[in-house]
Amino acid sequence: MGLDFDWTTNDDQQREAVLLSTVRRHKRSWRPWLIGIATAVILALGAWIGYRIVQQKNQAALEQAAQAYQQLQQQAITSHNGALFQSVNAAAPAWLSAQLQPRSWHSTLLNPQILHVEPHIHGLIATIQWRNQADWQQRDIFYAWRKNTLVQAPIPIDYWGDIVTVQQPWGRLTMREVDSPWIDEITQFVNRAILQECNERCRAQRLPFALTIRSSFATTAAPRQLAIASPRLWAMDAVGNPAPQFWQALAQMLHNQFA
Repeated sequence: MGLDFDWTTNDDQQREAVLLSTVRRHKRSWRPWLIGIATAVILALGAWIGYRIVQQKNQAALEQAAQAYQQLQQQAITSHNGALFQSVNAAAPAWLSAQLQPRSWHSTLLNPQILHVEPHIHGLIATIQWRNQADWQQRDIFYAWRKNTLVQAPIPIDYWGDIVTVQQPWGRLTMREVDSPWIDEITQFVNRAILQECNERCRAQRLPFALTIRSSFATTAAPRQLAIASPRLWAMDAVGNPAPQFWQALAQMLHNQFA
């Protein structure tokens, strides 16, 4: 039968006691740091949640304000109330004239709803949507602050971005940066129109020409210069691509060019 010996000396016991004391002291010294870090994380998370709640409330308030404007605009058009119509639109004569065109007020009669609102330094940029027969359509509009109320006004130039110019076999295509994702679509549409409507004699007489996708409905009478408003002003489909109204207007413009 073996013997059990206690090989621990007094020195070993002293070293062990010192080690245990040091570990306990370090544990106590780390606790305030851990508590502080945890508290800071909780406070930061609470502040972020609070910010998101306020942001969502502000977003909802902006959407409600824009929707209220749409209702006033619709009331002005359906009741033929000129004073109310002027009160909810910017005072610029050219702008008012453009809003009286069917292409501008047609969607207002279809009970448009605010799809999205983005704050802008001078007001709000909103996307409205409406049902056109069986299809949902949308377009972008701008509300400018006038004192404490909103009026519809031209979309600020900084929304559209820089000018983008692309050389084509038939001439030059110019548009703003925000519309540049549609370069290929528009180019292919023009190419098809030329093949269908413009023979060799027509091409010799009518090409090249410049096509500009504008940030307004302003037109031009300059020879070999065509201008059409952005699809964002005409209409877009449910996923944000140019709607039939834009393509129909462009087709008519090209037809007139080649006639």
